[in-house]
Amino acid sequence: GYKEVQGATYLRQVWQLTNDLQLLQSTITIYENGQETPEKLQEIWLKIDADLILLQSMGEQYNKPLGINFDFNQFQVEWDNLKMGVQNQIEEIGDLQTTKSNRSASLIALNSMIGKLTQQIGDRSYLILDPDLDTYYIMETILIELPNNQALVFELWQLTENVITNR
Repeated sequence: GYKEVQGATYLRQVWQLTNDLQLLQSTITIYENGQETPEKLQEIWLKIDADLILLQSMGEQYNKPLGINFDFNQFQVEWDNLKMGVQNQIEEIGDLQTTKSNRSASLIALNSMIGKLTQQIGDRSYLILDPDLDTYYIMETILIELPNNQALVFELWQLTENVITNR
């Protein structure tokens, strides 16, 4: 049961980071519509920075025992790129379309890395077993289906917000 507990603890921090990244995305959208302040964005950045410190700590504690291969440095690079792009947008440095394109690429990369980390944690901590052999469907739902549904609901929110804003 140790690996399952380690995996669940690690996943809790991964999901907190996912929630805060989505909060940042929605706040950026609201900011672009003139309904939020740069200070709110910076508040969320600090929250994500704190999440990353905790995630790195979890990685140092659990990556080796669980056999997880996660490049935290690459994740940090993408996060720094995202922050720089949003900061440039706030300060109106550079081309706004390029900033949005770079931000979108960074968000896709971050979400992809989080998805791969989630799957590794689930596989290596025995939270995901083979559904053909085992009756462990609840963990498959929690680790695979719910994060996918969360991403789709968030994407739906973004599209709806874009339609409302741009009529």
